[in-house]
Amino acid sequence: MIIENPLFTQDVPEKGATRGHIIFGLASRTPEDIALVGFCANITASLLFERLQAQGTNIIMDLGKDSSSIHVLARSENDGLNLLWQPKPIDPSQLNDIQERIRNKTFFIGKESKSSPKEPESAKSVPANAPVHDIHKSGTTDEHEDYLVKQLHRIP
Repeated sequence: MIIENPLFTQDVPEKGATRGHIIFGLASRTPEDIALVGFCANITASLLFERLQAQGTNIIMDLGKDSSSIHVLARSENDGLNLLWQPKPIDPSQLNDIQERIRNKTFFIGKESKSSPKEPESAKSVPANAPVHDIHKSGTTDEHEDYLVKQLHRIP
């Protein structure tokens, strides 16, 4: 055990998944405590990245019913750890339905209050039928999708 305090424990497993595998055991599951331990895990990931000269890090939260933990993994090429999963197949009509429900619940984000009749320019530039993955922070669509953003669009 590296650290033990009232909020969390920090431990290096005997047989870690990768070199630089650190586990944070959470003592409390309040949103504030999880956020604080997540912040500590983020700092730990940065330290592992720099000290071990890793090519990247993963932070994985396991908020189970009985116990909760946050795993920090230092990653390197060919480390043998495969975190990919088989996506569940989904009917395109279901996907479009989900997309529409999200739009209906979030259309007001970034808009001014109802008392102001003027609509923000960024909200006007997004076509109603534009795929979700083509909408970037600027609120516009782009036919050349950023490969980093594309990696985030997997069905768990």
